[in-house]
Amino acid sequence: MTPVRGVILLTTLAALCGPPAAAAQTAGAAHADPTIKSMRMRTTGHDPGAHYYVRVQIRLRICAVRGRASVAFHETKRIGGSTFGSHRRSRRLRQTAACQTRTFNWRLRQEFFGIGTYRVAATARDRDGHVSRTVSRKQTTND
Repeated sequence: MTPVRGVILLTTLAALCGPPAAAAQTAGAAHADPTIKSMRMRTTGHDPGAHYYVRVQIRLRICAVRGRASVAFHETKRIGGSTFGSHRRSRRLRQTAACQTRTFNWRLRQEFFGIGTYRVAATARDRDGHVSRTVSRKQTTND
C-alpha cells in the first residue's frame, strides 16, 4: 500500500467512526437524571357546608428515559417555625415520551386545613433509579 492510499484509508475510517468524544456524549444523554421542567399547584374547594373538602391538583412536566417511573410527593403544613402536618405519597406512571406533562389529583387531608403555609415537594424517579432534583410549590392561607 502506498503512503497516499494509507492516509486516505485512515481519513475515511475516522470519518465513518466519528470521534470517541461524540459517542460518549450521546451515550451519557440516554442515562441522564430525570428532570422536572415545570410544576403547577392548584387547590379548589368543593361542596360548601358540612361536607366541604379541598382538591389538590399538581401538574408536572417530566423529562426522563422511557419506561416505568414514579413521582414522590411530600406535603407539609407549617405555621411560623412549627410543622403541624406532614404526609408522603408516591404515584407511579409510565414515561411514554422523552418529556411529557402529567396531572396528579388528591383530596387534601384534614391536618392541612386552616391558616399556615401548605407546601408540596415533588421528586421524580426513572426506571433506572435516577432521581430528579426536588421542586416545590407553596400556598399560604391567612384567614
